[in-house]
Amino acid sequence: LPGDADTLRAILMSDCRAGVGAGEQAVEGVNFTVLGQLAAQALLLEPDLMLFPGDLINGWTNDPGTYLRELRSFKRTLGWLLPTVPFFAGMGNHETLLHFYDDGGRWGIGLDRTPYATHSAEALFAAEFANPTAAPQPESEQAPPYTETVYALPWGKVLFLMLNSNYWFSTDPENFGGNVEGGML
Repeated sequence: LPGDADTLRAILMSDCRAGVGAGEQAVEGVNFTVLGQLAAQALLLEPDLMLFPGDLINGWTNDPGTYLRELRSFKRTLGWLLPTVPFFAGMGNHETLLHFYDDGGRWGIGLDRTPYATHSAEALFAAEFANPTAAPQPESEQAPPYTETVYALPWGKVLFLMLNSNYWFSTDPENFGGNVEGGML
């Protein structure tokens, strides 16, 4: 296996979504300044691999174009680094793409986008990153795929597990199906 040695230098980073303010702190859903600085410092450590288990972007949008622009902004920010170090990404609570429905409440009802196989947050995220493809099967044919968003990554003597804390997200799963925020099926 890659990295089959007694030592492993893994870098774990998370939560570089756009910050408060403007300019380079909010470049299409990504905090360009912080992410760029973290990546430069990480590269100095000569890591064997890098993992980013979530909150890459602001997300929480109902527009697939915005969602994809934000994911691509994240990749552009790391563009110089990605060819040099194996990189694996995961979905956090901000990698959320929803249909919003007005129920008269403050925020409405938000449900993961359909069709799940091609337009859900999970499907679009998986299309943008090259993560391991071995994944569990969804609970039903009506659920989004886990492929490239939930996976095991054996690396030498270590097994990394990437989970999706907002899989099949719904603001009202009891009435409309789906999963609660931070819940895992």
